[in-house]
Amino acid sequence: MRRIPITITMPSFQERRTEEKVALCKYLLSKEAKRIHKNIRVEADVIKALIGSVTFGNVGQLKSNIQLVCAQGFLESMDRRL
Repeated sequence: MRRIPITITMPSFQERRTEEKVALCKYLLSKEAKRIHKNIRVEADVIKALIGSVTFGNVGQLKSNIQLVCAQGFLESMDRRL
């Protein structure tokens, strides 16, 4: 078989519709919840902040920001227990 190059053009995160950005946040949050075996609940303001935090890097940056927020939330919950 011959290799045929295919170019796929995807819109940047900023070019996506708001509904798609929110869906991406929900998906990545649920994926992180499964990874850490915890329930994750966030307010609408957190979703807005996460969407607004993507200034470069597209979805990869959003994923990193979600992981960071989850880690910070975990640390805060540990501090409350002490």
